[in-house]
Amino acid sequence: MKWFGGGSSGSPIPTPQTLLRSVYIGRVCVAVAVYLAAALKFAVAEPLDLLVTSLLLVTTVVVTIASYWYTHFRGRSPGQTFLYAQALFDVALITAVVHITGGPQSDLTPLYVPPVGMLRSTSSASSRTWRWRGSCARSGSRPTTCCATSRPGS
Repeated sequence: MKWFGGGSSGSPIPTPQTLLRSVYIGRVCVAVAVYLAAALKFAVAEPLDLLVTSLLLVTTVVVTIASYWYTHFRGRSPGQTFLYAQALFDVALITAVVHITGGPQSDLTPLYVPPVGMLRSTSSASSRTWRWRGSCARSGSRPTTCCATSRPGS
């Protein structure tokens, strides 16, 4: 399976860089599509909707360029805080898009599923890790001994 811009390494699992590139492309596509829909329906769209979609598009492009620069040009590995910030931005973007396109009756509410699922899995993994570290500290054992005998989630 070949992902956007990925080489043919033979692995069906994308690298974090490739997966983030796909997220960036999807984010910009959503913002551009909503802006074009509002701009092409200029006679029907309210001026506030055009303003909001314009700001959404500009903000999305700026955040995506900054994120791409951080992860791809500088070659930094995305940490947990970076991924949380990306997911929170995506949730804010989707909230604005759903609000503009009809609120709870919008056909775009399923867009919430990927970022919320990522937030839930990341937060549950980090809470398991902190509980696991806490149990090691409470038991009085050294971290190397505790890490060798038990694993998170067990």
